[in-house]
Amino acid sequence: MASLIAIPPVFIFLTSLVLGRFFRARFPVKWWLIRLGLLPLIGLGCACYILATPIPIPPNYDEMIHVDTGRQDFMAIMLYGVLLPTAYVAVALPACVIYALWKRRGKT
Repeated sequence: MASLIAIPPVFIFLTSLVLGRFFRARFPVKWWLIRLGLLPLIGLGCACYILATPIPIPPNYDEMIHVDTGRQDFMAIMLYGVLLPTAYVAVALPACVIYALWKRRGKT
């Protein structure tokens, strides 16, 4: 599961490096990392927090009353660690590239 959570940040870092080289000084790597990497890193922090501090099973556990806490933790980790960063990058990456191309075209 940890390797699945690490995929979006690694993808963002590599994409920022490639786009930083493509757009050179006008939009350096730092610009891309800030635009693309801020929200996914917050989601990664939430996922790691949930992974490090699981919901404890109460001493009077009754499956008819209590829900499956392990399943809730897994769903929260997948939401914050995979789905939220992936959805953000799917929207932010094309928007940032279009903005950079538009600004690049306007300069020349």
